[in-house]
Amino acid sequence: MAWIRMISEEEASGDLKSLYETYQAPWGSVDNVLKIHSASPKTLKPHMDLYRTIMFAPSPLTRPQREMIGLVVSATNGCHYCVNHHGDALYRLTKNKTLVKQLRSDYHEAGISDQEKLMLEFSVALTSKPQENHRIFIERLKSNDFTDEGIHDVVAITSYFNFVNRIVQGLGVDLEHYWDDQGFSNPDLPMAHDRRGE
Repeated sequence: MAWIRMISEEEASGDLKSLYETYQAPWGSVDNVLKIHSASPKTLKPHMDLYRTIMFAPSPLTRPQREMIGLVVSATNGCHYCVNHHGDALYRLTKNKTLVKQLRSDYHEAGISDQEKLMLEFSVALTSKPQENHRIFIERLKSNDFTDEGIHDVVAITSYFNFVNRIVQGLGVDLEHYWDDQGFSNPDLPMAHDRRGE
């Protein structure tokens, strides 16, 4: 399951039990990316507050665009766990498995707009070479009708996924039981991504 102990739903008590009840996915358990915080429960709520804000709160970026960033950053980092989760979320939003598979392998070949390719190019550059001066990307995004808020959100989402990829990879978090061989869950069953009806 992971390289450190994760407390199961059955074992949880007190504040951790309450957190698990709050963040339980509609499929009936808590995803492993959240259970890994059971070693330090004080980190779970801030993590989820940030995730829900950057992925679901009003933004110039659409929900699919936000999942595209999460998927491509996770693929760049080789984070199989997050590639599955956010590829699946993008599929649930778009009903387009071909798009998801293209983004997993090479976003340049995906059927998305030039603006979205630029957005992903920036996310990949920031992920791969964070030490470089990325001002040219900011200017290019502005020239392609991205607002300052939208640019901020691209950076925030890119940063979040680098954070969560490293939690998953650094602690050996495994995928849950419900994934098929192509990295998708059963779309007839509700998942955590469906909690807000989006």
